[in-house]
Amino acid sequence: MDITDLYKYGQKVSVKRGEIISDGIEGSNDEYMYVLEHGLAALTSTNKKGDEYIYLFFRGPKCIGFAPLVRQHLDIQPFPSIHEPAMFTILAKSDCELYRIDRKTFRMLIEDPKTSGLLLQVVFNTYMGVLYHYYTSRETSAAGRLCWLILEQSEKDKHGELTLDPVFTYDELSHYLGVHTITVARIMSSLKRIGAIKKCGRKTLITDVQKLRDVINEDLSLEY
Repeated sequence: MDITDLYKYGQKVSVKRGEIISDGIEGSNDEYMYVLEHGLAALTSTNKKGDEYIYLFFRGPKCIGFAPLVRQHLDIQPFPSIHEPAMFTILAKSDCELYRIDRKTFRMLIEDPKTSGLLLQVVFNTYMGVLYHYYTSRETSAAGRLCWLILEQSEKDKHGELTLDPVFTYDELSHYLGVHTITVARIMSSLKRIGAIKKCGRKTLITDVQKLRDVINEDLSLEY
């Protein structure tokens, strides 16, 4: 089974950039899971001060926002009860097209070994993505993490050039990296200076993939 096979079970919906797709994990009564077809979404949290943190970016096709339904289905408590309710939000970082699958249909699908196997794979990939994000935040420089994100999220445009979507503003990148926007700006300037990237209007064009990899592997020291 492929993720796109789930489209037929859902209702097509559109979510604008900045809107909430799924509003939490613990304590949530969300009635739906979602299959992201097009667009960019992110798993985020916001602390008491209003600071946003980004843990993962999602691109379609991708199953997202099904944790509340799994929690309800299995009757499990994802976080220790001594903690305040943990709110993790999936936000649309660009205009998104999704298929919304209701709880009744989800329960039917989860009984199918092929679907449950597919969701298990999604859970595993998400877990490994969050784990890798945490690992790199401790073991890799901000420059290395930014280069890794650029390579991971860049796509070929209609001219066949590898570009980073304008949705990845310095603010978005800083929320993911956990560093100040000024640090992001300095790293991007250094990458432009060594010829790894260049700006084309609002887009960022990747001009030397190897240099980005060299920064990630610490074979190239970047001053910023």
